[in-house]
Amino acid sequence: MVQVMNTPGCISLGGGRPVFETFSPSVQALGPTLSNYGIANSGGEPGLRAWVKKLVQKLHDPKGGWEGRDVWLTSGNTDGMSKAVMLLSNPGDVVITDKYTYPGILTACRAHDRPTVGVEMDDKGMIPERLEEVLKGSLPGKPRIIYVVTHGQNPTGCTMDPERVRKIYEIARSHNLAILEDDPYCFMDLEGDNPNAQSADDMPGMVSLHSFLSIDEDRRVVRLDSVSKFIAPGFRVGWVTAHTAVVEKWSVASEVVTWGLSGFQHAELMKLFEELGEDGLHKHLQYLQFEYRQRRDRLVQAFNEKLSGVGEWNVPRYGMFLWFRGKDLDDAEPIAEKLVAENLVAMIPGAGFAAEPSVNPYFRVSFTSIADTEIATQAADRLLAGLSSLEAAECPWPGAVAERVSRGRLSASRRAVSFWLC
Repeated sequence: MVQVMNTPGCISLGGGRPVFETFSPSVQALGPTLSNYGIANSGGEPGLRAWVKKLVQKLHDPKGGWEGRDVWLTSGNTDGMSKAVMLLSNPGDVVITDKYTYPGILTACRAHDRPTVGVEMDDKGMIPERLEEVLKGSLPGKPRIIYVVTHGQNPTGCTMDPERVRKIYEIARSHNLAILEDDPYCFMDLEGDNPNAQSADDMPGMVSLHSFLSIDEDRRVVRLDSVSKFIAPGFRVGWVTAHTAVVEKWSVASEVVTWGLSGFQHAELMKLFEELGEDGLHKHLQYLQFEYRQRRDRLVQAFNEKLSGVGEWNVPRYGMFLWFRGKDLDDAEPIAEKLVAENLVAMIPGAGFAAEPSVNPYFRVSFTSIADTEIATQAADRLLAGLSSLEAAECPWPGAVAERVSRGRLSASRRAVSFWLC
């Protein structure tokens, strides 16, 4: 209907659009399209869409070019994944994820009655052989989507290498599954080709990326990107790159679900990109990468000095997170609140990220707040004190978890997720 009302020469008596002339002068400066309801706002400001498409081309060079493929703006990746789940599957269909995955996809799937099934992981993410086993096994519904985070996966921090990406893609082809690639941390490369970087100038900045989109011959990849991690989350701007048929349905869904995106935010973001230019964005990314690298290294150094023998953790190349496990720990959830209350150190129990409810020994540890070495040392000291003070009768060491499960005391992941939201 909105498209019909926008027919050239049509006198519209059907819309409910506020009168543009009644807007304040500062709002009118945006023009009648960005400041009002309209078909353009369901997919975003056209100039920003064109900029995004150019960026996608530079970073991914999608196989086969843009024939049968397009971009559409979103309100961020969580908005995007909810719409993708609706458009790519039916109620009761199964979404395949990593064993530990972003809670947003779990929430979206549950809200839309799509059960999730997790696949075992290693330090490169989803294991292809385990994925095949899951797909050939008994599932609660028809599998439709494989959800992946390619770089700096939340929560584990792992990154898929090109070989792993190719193997997962080929499995998706053989089972005719869509791949939902959610990649908000792709710009947060903390090393590049220089693991001994000493300044921002040594960081990679804006470079081409290996991704599922870059090898997508079949147009089966629906890729989500966002400015949340490399510009600012407050813009609530992201984009989807997908088959044109998916984008066309996406545009209709956007008119119904979100109606219009924010013209104000798009105008400000476009202004920022124009001011930065390509060289400015490259330098901004180098600065961002080096800053996050230093914060990661401070916390890892403090953990190495204080927690060796007490726990184990990875050192991620991309993203914001370490995946931590206390020595001999079987269940992290019961001690998370104790660590906050008694030791003033907060980590997120892994249960909140589990695709299927389970006892989980891990914590997600963010290093974004580690602004200096003093904070890193304090965090490691407090964690060491908290883990060391746990009494055998209270802490979930081997054997204790089995008793909790047998008594039906294994809690659902809601408590951990609410902790994550704090």
